[in-house]
Amino acid sequence: MTTLQENAKTESNTSKGTSTPIKNLIIVGGEKGGTGKSYLTRHLIGFCLRKQWEDKITVFDADPSVDDVYQAYEKYPWMKKVEFSDSKYKLADPFDIYDKSENKFLVIVNLPSNIQKNFNNFFETFGLFKKEIQEKVYETAYYLFVSDGSYQSIKLFREHLQRYKDKPFIKTIFILNEGQNGQSESFKYLETIDSESSKGLIKEINDLKIPVLVIPELAPNLRYKIDELVSEQKTSFDEIVKGNQLSLLWSSHYQQYLEKINNLFGELFNQSAEVKYQNLQNHQTKQRTAQSLPI
Repeated sequence: MTTLQENAKTESNTSKGTSTPIKNLIIVGGEKGGTGKSYLTRHLIGFCLRKQWEDKITVFDADPSVDDVYQAYEKYPWMKKVEFSDSKYKLADPFDIYDKSENKFLVIVNLPSNIQKNFNNFFETFGLFKKEIQEKVYETAYYLFVSDGSYQSIKLFREHLQRYKDKPFIKTIFILNEGQNGQSESFKYLETIDSESSKGLIKEINDLKIPVLVIPELAPNLRYKIDELVSEQKTSFDEIVKGNQLSLLWSSHYQQYLEKINNLFGELFNQSAEVKYQNLQNHQTKQRTAQSLPI
């Protein structure tokens, strides 16, 4: 074990006098910009609040430039910032994810784009990919890879699968964002493209039994208005519905959208905020054929 790894172990074990590992580490990433990572994170937080899980969560926004997740929920004590830096002086800063998580049952980290190198460097440098250290810091990491279905995003996702396929304590969920695919339809087109990348994607998802979930689409003009209200008034999605910022019909429409979001995360979590990864994996495996995805 290297000195840095020993320091990591010591820091983690002595933090706030506890060595309790994070139960469920939820990483929202995807590397490519504009796929909806922050959008998904904000809705995941909203889902947790509707479920009254505030005493179970800690959330970190790792985006140093567009910290819209932090801005939307900064009034809450469980909302925090963290940075994955390539500076040697800040290399250990992400230990805040462990050190500053008062609630370690469900810890959510929103990653910005173009951060994968720094993220991996932190995990590799401090031995967080090695079982003897990893299990002291977090039990299981669930990586929600958000994609817009574009070639570049699919390429990055396949690289992600290769990177983590031999790390059973990091489990991937593929999140397709309907509102970002430029077609306003579905992702079935991924099955019709005659190319190595699309065929390879389907094969790898099937072989590795990767769960696939889809973010429902919201009308662009309503999404713009919602984003404006959240950013300017520092309010949450649910507070918008409860208030009078929207017309009656738009409010009703958005309430229906939030029900779809509830259904999306309801596939991933049980009533106790446990991740139903195995159940979701088994259910989708039964739905699939060698040429088909559950989308």
